[in-house]
Amino acid sequence: MDRRSFLKTSLAAGIAGSGLITSAVSGESKNLESGSKPNIIFMLVDDLGWDEPGCYGGRTKMKTPNIDRLASQGVRFTHATGCAFCSPARAALMSGRYGFRTGINANICDPGGIGREFKDDEILVSQTMQNIGYKTGLFGKLHLHWNSAQLPDLPQNMGFDYSFHYAGLPYDKTINGKERRLGQAGGGMVYDHYNVPWYENGKSYTDDRYDTEVMTDKAIEFLNSKSDKPFMMWMPYFAIHEPFKAPKEWVDKYPVTEEMRADFAENVRKARIRGKRLGRAGLANWNPPIEQYRNRLAMGSCLDANIGRLLEVLDKKGLAENTVVILTSDNGPHPYAGGGKGEACDAGIRVPLIIRWPERIKPGTVSDALVENVDIYPTMVEITGGKMPDSLKFDGRSLLPVIEGKTPENWRKYSFNGIKGSLALMDKDWFYTAWAQRDDDERIWSRVTPPDSVQEPVPMDLVPQDVLKRFRAEMAGYRAQWQSCMSQHRKELQQRRQENKDFYGDRYKEIHGVRR
Repeated sequence: MDRRSFLKTSLAAGIAGSGLITSAVSGESKNLESGSKPNIIFMLVDDLGWDEPGCYGGRTKMKTPNIDRLASQGVRFTHATGCAFCSPARAALMSGRYGFRTGINANICDPGGIGREFKDDEILVSQTMQNIGYKTGLFGKLHLHWNSAQLPDLPQNMGFDYSFHYAGLPYDKTINGKERRLGQAGGGMVYDHYNVPWYENGKSYTDDRYDTEVMTDKAIEFLNSKSDKPFMMWMPYFAIHEPFKAPKEWVDKYPVTEEMRADFAENVRKARIRGKRLGRAGLANWNPPIEQYRNRLAMGSCLDANIGRLLEVLDKKGLAENTVVILTSDNGPHPYAGGGKGEACDAGIRVPLIIRWPERIKPGTVSDALVENVDIYPTMVEITGGKMPDSLKFDGRSLLPVIEGKTPENWRKYSFNGIKGSLALMDKDWFYTAWAQRDDDERIWSRVTPPDSVQEPVPMDLVPQDVLKRFRAEMAGYRAQWQSCMSQHRKELQQRRQENKDFYGDRYKEIHGVRR
């Protein structure tokens, strides 16, 4: 049966019964008032695909026993979304707000976006947790400011009592022995996973060991430090972002096999198709070495082992029962892993999301609720019994009723995502994309099989008209909000330029020789 006939048959049969897992019901909930406030550890993996961990199917054969154990002890979400790039995902997680509200709708270092950093009136999750009475710690990759190595004390202003982070190198550094042009450097990029220039509470810290292990060591020190407050640990790992380099002992665990060669060849095939479609010659003619693929898998397993180290400390200290552990990814994976990072598709924005809380979540729970990364902030706040700030419009909703098997009837029917001017809406059956500034290019994919980075959209004449009608109506509201908010951001940037405070415009001129 050809693709068109398959789609026609599938659509006629209806998609709702396409095998999506429904949520299980957790055990009896306990009253927050009856015990101490729970600790929280939030772990963000960089570029981990939703279907890569073993508990999600293990498509790339990456060994993730500790992540799998977390899922078996808590709730695993099957329809969670992040963002297509690093900075917007981090901004959404920390603010609980969409990119059109914060203005961070592209990587901070990417001139294709508006270039906004957090405004002074943004209230971040770390600040709210401090106000609730938590000791807060940051470990890893911020990627929320231009070359913020110039601002080593930045985390303290963002609500972190303790910070061990890498904020970004100056733009004239080199990578792979070649000078990296100003416009290529990222405010959160790491050029080598060894010898990372760390900052500890604003002071330079040198350690030549592998970054995943170094930051986990610092996190364990934080766990072992004495405090009369509950803690919240924000842990955005560098792994498994390029450059792909892992300790040899982990690479050795992934010998090159015929199965690995076949998997890698398929990923390269998809990357080339994607490159041709996007007009990216480098990707269209891609011919990477399989050693890079081995190293990426090894990076994932090394990270998994360090997650295991943290979980072991919680067990030894008797903290596991009253500590909420949240693990997710910022976006989909690199093309090495057959990913669609940077695009609005399942392979670009769908992410794993696991939450373990022995006191409140029944082990082995699975939920197919539509959840978004902006939900993490209000979830943390409700878990603590605190209140969200009332001075801002937040887009996230607490997942606490969902993980307790009490999903509200008015829970979202669509997940929204936006990157630069590309907007996307998803439900469990369809994946719809359109543009913020025009309405002449819309596309829709069936989720009979999850739309990846190369799957063609469904021909419009095969899409039921009632489906198109409801997606268009829903998208109209998001498009209007996007246009209004982004227009205001641009006005503010213009005002800053007139006041000689246009930091982004200065950087753009430095890169391109012109003001924007």
